[in-house]
Amino acid sequence: ELSRLIEQANADWLARVETERNLVSELGEKLATAKSLPDAAKAYQEWMARRMETMSKDSQKFFADSQKFVSSMNRFLAGGGKSGSS
Repeated sequence: ELSRLIEQANADWLARVETERNLVSELGEKLATAKSLPDAAKAYQEWMARRMETMSKDSQKFFADSQKFVSSMNRFLAGGGKSGSS
């Protein structure tokens, strides 16, 4: 169970890194095509709003994953270190 949780968390965070890469790439494209300072400021403001949203989701996910990991570790330790069949 612990191994599965770690693998899932790893996959989730790799996907998150890809999302961040896409957001930064999109910002770069918008800044490169901005025709004025207000256009560039708007692109940056939109990016920052999306970034704050994803940071909030990241925090919630990290907390939920941490709780799952601690619960799984407690079950593991309560079983004397024996792996269960759940």
